Amino acid sequence: NGKTVHVTGITLAGAAAGNYTVNTSATSTADIEKANITGITFNNLTQTFDGTPREIYISGTLPSGASVSYTDNTHTNAGTYNATANISGGTNFNNKTLNATLTIDKVNLTATVQDYSRTYGEENPVFAVEVSGFVNGEAASSALGYSAPTASTTATAATGVGTAEISITGGTADN
Repeated sequence: NGKTVHVTGITLAGAAAGNYTVNTSATSTADIEKANITGITFNNLTQTFDGTPREIYISGTLPSGASVSYTDNTHTNAGTYNATANISGGTNFNNKTLNATLTIDKVNLTATVQDYSRTYGEENPVFAVEVSGFVNGEAASSALGYSAPTASTTATAATGVGTAEISITGGTADN
């Protein structure tokens, strides 16, 4: 604000230009407003969980004197996070806030159970469920929020000879 402006290089043209004299040593003051920051994006990011930190950052070049700080832009576990980029415009640019979503998708695990056989009249065995597909060196015993799925059948000791389906239900893991 209040910047001194020197007026130079002004000429008049037209039929009546000779009737006027231009004061080329005039000065005035000007108020120069901050510019808006352009050319910066903060895009959504979707990745699949692999145990490494996922980060979301701005794209583009900040103008001279500007800086950026982030809120909630780095995560490791599966989930959806609202990230914010706060750009301080410094002396010559307006501040700017950008929002984006960081999504870390869960990994699909596979649960399987072996085929079992028994003799008519016997109770069903305890069905062992095997879970695979863990990443980042994890296993069922170390996976965050893990609870094992269970296997069951509608067949009982009194079910006639033949084949019965074994079903797997339940089971969770945070990532």
